[in-house]
This record gives sequence, structure tokens and C-alpha cells, in this order.
Amino acid sequence: MRRQWVISDIHGCYKTLKTLLEDRIVVTDEDSLFFLGDYIDKGDNNKEVLDYLLNLERSSIHCVFLRGNHEDYCLKAYDEEKELIPDECNFYSNVRLMEWFSHGGLKTLMSFNTQAVEKIPSLYINWMRQLQYYIELDKFLLVHAGFNCNMQDIFEDKNYMLYSKECTVDKVKTKGKIVVHGHVPLKINNIISQFDQKEKCFNIYLDNGVYMKDIIGFGNLIALELNTFEIVIQPCIDKIVD
Repeated sequence: MRRQWVISDIHGCYKTLKTLLEDRIVVTDEDSLFFLGDYIDKGDNNKEVLDYLLNLERSSIHCVFLRGNHEDYCLKAYDEEKELIPDECNFYSNVRLMEWFSHGGLKTLMSFNTQAVEKIPSLYINWMRQLQYYIELDKFLLVHAGFNCNMQDIFEDKNYMLYSKECTVDKVKTKGKIVVHGHVPLKINNIISQFDQKEKCFNIYLDNGVYMKDIIGFGNLIALELNTFEIVIQPCIDKIVD
């Protein structure tokens, strides 16, 4: 049976990601990889993470990449920068850029050796633009943050899929499928305990705040295998510079 691995919220932790996939999981061409977004910001090796994922996509390994709110922050900052026109004092303010910086975006720019968002090569911008918002499998719905179950069609609210900090599940609207997501960091013991009664679990969090390595209960990158519910926990080995 093809293994199906789900990984969320990498946040620029390249060495940790590489170790998880190559040494811990030992990914092969027979596997499928599903990434739930937030590849950038917070950590320091953001370009390296993107290059690694792009190379994975070009390989023979089946990969699916979803958009996270941090990719969305970056795209909005990039687009606003392209549209801004300086005033008489040659001054303009990119509100979206400031919002992105407040969530760790400057670290992503620094990994590209620039402080100008418009200098990010189009290869990376175009890749982020085409990221999917969710994917539906036989028994699972994969998304970055969650689904708005107050709506009749839960797949309409894309903003909710990226930004919501609440993930409630309506089993009718989600077709009885298990929702797997990241976005909100959960302590490692709470993540593990979700699988104690996996037959009753319809809402699985996978984000352990990999970049929060100095906080007890956080600082790991998690991979979940969907067929067996095996989880692999890789502690952060990247240096995180404040």
C-alpha cells in the first residue's frame, strides 16, 4: 500500500524537514507527500525550504502542496508593492508588507538576500500562486487551517481555510471525513493524544510550532501517515535566530 504522509507548517526549518523526510521517513517513489502550507517565515532557511520542495515536485515522488496563510501574506505584500505609486515626497506605505513582517516575513526576504519583496524571483511567486487551498481524499480532507462549517458549502470560504484559528467539524458537511490541518500550534502531548481514540477523531491538528524549539512542548515537525495513523516526530535541528 502506498504510504501517504501529511506534513504541516515547516516555517523555514530546512534541515529539520530534510532530516524528517530522508532519514526518519525515508521517502521513496512509492510514497505520496501532502504538505499543508506555511513553508516560509519564522525560521531562517526559507529559500532553502522552497528550493527543496520545488525539487521534490520535479521528482518522481507524488507531492501535493497546499497554501498557508504565510504564503498568502507574502503574495499580498508582493502584489501591493507592484501596484503602489510613490507620492510627491517619493513615499509610499505597503500595509500588506508591514502585516507580513509582523508575522516573520522579513526572515523570508533575508533568505533571498534582499529586503525588497519585489526582488523575490518570479519562480517562487508563481509557485505560491498555484498552491491549492485543500485536497479531498477518500477518507480525509486536508487543509491548512480548517473549514467554515457555518456555510452550506464549506469549500467556498478560502480565507477561512488559510486564517481561521477555529476548526469545528460538521460531519455531514465534511462527508464524514477526517479533517487534517495545521496552522495553530498544539503541544506535542496534545497532538499525540488525538490518536488514543482515533476511531472517534474527526479533527486532527499537526502543527507543533517547529520554530518554537525553546518552549517546552513545542519545537517539532510532525508527519502523519494516513493509512496507519503512524506519526513521526522530528525535533527542530535548525538554528533559529531571534
